[in-house]
Amino acid sequence: MSTSTKKPSASKIGLILSLVGYLIVAVILNLPQLKAIFPLYITTLLGFLLAWILAGIVVFIVVRGENRPLTSIGIKTITVKEMLLAILFGIILSLSVPVLTMIASQIIPNSQEGSISTVTDNVPVILLLLGVLTAGITEEILYRGYSIERITEITGNQWLAFFTSVIAFVLPHVIGWNLTHVIAVVIPLGFVLSGLYIWKRNLIFNMIVHILIDLPLVFIALASNQN
Repeated sequence: MSTSTKKPSASKIGLILSLVGYLIVAVILNLPQLKAIFPLYITTLLGFLLAWILAGIVVFIVVRGENRPLTSIGIKTITVKEMLLAILFGIILSLSVPVLTMIASQIIPNSQEGSISTVTDNVPVILLLLGVLTAGITEEILYRGYSIERITEITGNQWLAFFTSVIAFVLPHVIGWNLTHVIAVVIPLGFVLSGLYIWKRNLIFNMIVHILIDLPLVFIALASNQN
């Protein structure tokens, strides 16, 4: 089979995995039957593992299935200036999370279940840190680097790629997070992160921003433990 015939099928498989793979994982791991059998830390670790496996398969598809470099999904070197800019964006966006949550909670009935406080109270700090790193790296590979690049290439429509990546990013977060957090935080940041990727076309840039947005969860948990 020639490379030209392998690439389209490999890209289709990659897109299916990147767009709906983690949604399927989230649905399965949140089944009441599974939660009744396994403790929270087991299902949490399993979710992290499956996220890394999904991202790893997509990277493998890029390199071996499509025979393309990782730069084709935005994995490239980052300059010091870009790194500092990513850190600035990450800090600003992380500070916006409590503000957005507070505004949304005045409009939408806020359930404690699936809130930031519930997550930080019930999950050990080390798991939160692993979760921050896992989300910041694997979600950017799946939802930004691969999805946006391949949908743009296949359809020629960058806007379609943009909105598809946002929807694919939001859907797994609907499972496990409450409505206030999804509307106030997940959806706006989904738009921002996809927009940043289209602007910079650098996945490392996005990973830095994403990790810094989520990192306060660890500090909140540490502060709660000290109290």
